[in-house]
Amino acid sequence: WKYLDDRGMRHCYLQTTPFRDGAGFWGAPRAGDWPGWTSGDAGTRVTGFQAEVNGVKVPQVPVNGDFSLTILGAALPWDANPGYDNSRRQRMKLVYSTDSCVAEIPEHVRGIGCARSTRNVRALTKTGTYGTQSIVVQTLCSTVPTKT
Repeated sequence: WKYLDDRGMRHCYLQTTPFRDGAGFWGAPRAGDWPGWTSGDAGTRVTGFQAEVNGVKVPQVPVNGDFSLTILGAALPWDANPGYDNSRRQRMKLVYSTDSCVAEIPEHVRGIGCARSTRNVRALTKTGTYGTQSIVVQTLCSTVPTKT
């Protein structure tokens, strides 16, 4: 988007890409020599997931067996210019639907590893005062190294 706020005139223009490569400045109150202009995008929007087993779309991820999962959305990180392409840095963590994001991944999930760490959080105690609670989290996840 491009947004103009100048002398009472406010207008938002939709566009395909934000200013960059010297053509303006994303998120700045001024773009080049155009006072009052700001440029940016609506941000990443995940709209759903699509699971496939042996190339056939399935309504849900199977509990046992191999599958592939595609993330659907808008403004997902990808660029034809390899210098701007962040798609290989994206990660997704699979947990049981009854677990929170800090839980371990299920033992039958392969190809992903998570670092275990302890996080100290502020918590309300039974007496009504605040204290610190330590919780084990596994939120830094990545693909595991390939064996050669």
